[in-house]
Amino acid sequence: MKPKFQIGDWVKSDAHYTKYRLAATSGWVRKVTEKPIVGRITGGCWKHSGITRGGNGWEEDYEGRYLEVKETHFLYEVKEGFTNKPKYVAEEDIVVTFFDPSDDVPFRKVNVSEADRKFQSEQAKSWPRDEKGRFI
Repeated sequence: MKPKFQIGDWVKSDAHYTKYRLAATSGWVRKVTEKPIVGRITGGCWKHSGITRGGNGWEEDYEGRYLEVKETHFLYEVKEGFTNKPKYVAEEDIVVTFFDPSDDVPFRKVNVSEADRKFQSEQAKSWPRDEKGRFI
């Protein structure tokens, strides 16, 4: 499989994949986001979904656990900021691609609104501090 997008491409997506685990079943499920994900591709990986088997017995009779793979997804790793964790995005979920060499990935994308930030700042002013100004 030849990837359609390259590392460093700017992409925009309205969904990403997250890991789920339910009893012995584990895998990756598509999750639609309210705000689009805009970032750079930092890599790609294969993610597997299936049923976990084994893990029975004790000491010398122990049977190791293994994943019985039911399906496999190729997902792009997209970072919204330099220190943010990558979001896993499928090729069919990428709606727009663009590239501007003058743009750069922010150091960290913070998902807190300005109103929330001001509220937290006001709340922190009433918390007790020591003589050096550190929170107690």
